[in-house]
Amino acid sequence: MSDFKFIKYQPTPDDQYMLGIASVLLYGKVIVRYKLVQSKDQKGNFFCVANYTLTEHGEKKYVPCVAMDSNSEKEMLEDFIRENVNRLTNPTRVNPQASPSARYEENEAPLPF
Repeated sequence: MSDFKFIKYQPTPDDQYMLGIASVLLYGKVIVRYKLVQSKDQKGNFFCVANYTLTEHGEKKYVPCVAMDSNSEKEMLEDFIRENVNRLTNPTRVNPQASPSARYEENEAPLPF
């Protein structure tokens, strides 16, 4: 799991569709951001990369901006993001004795660019 480093989670309470943005450093070289999106039935949520719309022959297709070449690695990355966001949004589940500043200190640093 050393190929992934969790950088930051930014909640987006004012956005209608997106719940937050998670930033992760991949392989020590590339920062990617996954958005946390509410499911259409409002019963769950999921992480996905941003995408762009491509129109071909009058039909819209949504193409992800970043794609992993391995489905198992994609699942590992999404699980890694989910675990880290859960740790930040439910800090008492991880260490109920930790002070709020200790629980968030590691992930409150500004992005490195």
